Amino acid sequence: MAGRKLRVGIVGTGGIARSVHIPGYQKLADRVELVSAFDIDEARVTQVAESAAIPYRFTDFDQMLDGPELDAVSICTPPGSHAELAVKAFRRGWHVLCEKPAALHAAAAIEMVRAARQTHRILMIGFQHRFSRGEQALKRLIEGGELGEVYYSRAQSIRRRGIPGWGAFTNKERSGGGPMMDIGVHVLDQTIALLGNPTPVSVFGATFQKLGTRGGGYNSFGPWDPATFEVEDFATAMVRFTNGSVMLLEAAWALNLGDARHNVTLCGTEGGAELNPLRLFKGEYGMLLDTTMPESQFRGADNAQDQKIAHFVDCALDGRQPVTTPSEIVNVALILDAVYASAASGRAVEIATPEL
Repeated sequence: MAGRKLRVGIVGTGGIARSVHIPGYQKLADRVELVSAFDIDEARVTQVAESAAIPYRFTDFDQMLDGPELDAVSICTPPGSHAELAVKAFRRGWHVLCEKPAALHAAAAIEMVRAARQTHRILMIGFQHRFSRGEQALKRLIEGGELGEVYYSRAQSIRRRGIPGWGAFTNKERSGGGPMMDIGVHVLDQTIALLGNPTPVSVFGATFQKLGTRGGGYNSFGPWDPATFEVEDFATAMVRFTNGSVMLLEAAWALNLGDARHNVTLCGTEGGAELNPLRLFKGEYGMLLDTTMPESQFRGADNAQDQKIAHFVDCALDGRQPVTTPSEIVNVALILDAVYASAASGRAVEIATPEL
C-alpha cells in the first residue's frame, strides 16, 4: 500500500463516529480517504456523509461490501453487531478498527480474532487509553523495574452519577451489559496491558441494579428512562491470574461514592503506582517516598483518541500489528464473560484459555 492513501469506510454513524473516528481520519487527510459510510438510519447516514464529504453512503451493510473498494473500516455500531460486521469485513479483505467492547461474548471475540488471522487482516479494538501519556509513562516505569513483581492491581472506572441516556447503552441485548461493558472494559484493558497480559484463571464477580431503575435526581449526562434500564449500574470482580497475582475490578455508572475516578493502581515488590495522577510509591533509605509526576512532563501527544486513529492507519498502511494484541483482546473478553457468569451463579468461575 506504499504511496497511496488508506481507503476507509465508517460503519455506524452515531456519536463515537462523529466525534472521534471521522474527525480523526480527517486530520490524516494526506494519508486517508474517507470513501463510504453505513448506518441503518438513512437520514443520519445521509446527513453525516454530506457534512463529512463522504461520497458513498449505505443503509445495507451487504451493499457496502459490494460497493467501492475499501482497505479498512471503523466499526462504530453497538456491541451486539460488532462480531458479524467484523467477520464480513475481514472476508471482504478489509482491516478493522472496532470500538469497545470487541463483542458481547468471548466466543464472538474469538471468532473475530480467528477471522482476522485467517484473512491476514488487522483487528484493532478502540482502547484509546492505551495512548494516554500517563499510561505510556507508567509503562516505562514498569519496564524499568521500578515496581518489581506486581502481585496486586486495582482497576476502577467509577461515576457517581453518569448514566448514558442515549443510544443502546442500557439495552442488554444490544450492549451486553452496563458500565462493566462500557467503561470497565477500558480500565480492564489498560491494566491487562500494563501487567504484561497475564493469563486469567478465575473470576468472582457481582453486579447490582440499584440506582439505574430509579427516576429523577441529578445525572451528569442528563435524563435517562428508568423503565428501559435493563443492565447493571455497578459491577465488581476479583480476577486471579496463573502467575498468582490478583486484580480488583470495579465499574459504575451510578454509585454513592464521593468522587468519580478512572484509575489503575499497581502494587509490587519494589514499589507501587497509581495512574491518575501518576504517582510512584517506594520504600527506600529507611523512608517512604512518594513521587507525583506532572502530566506536562510526559512525552507524547495530548489527544489519545487521535493517537488511536493514527496508530490504526499506521498499522494498516505498514502491515504492522496494533498494540491491542489478539491474546489481549480475548483475555479481556474472557474476563468480562466470567464477571457476568459469576454474578449470575454467585460462585467463582474458572476460565479456560482457548487455542487461537
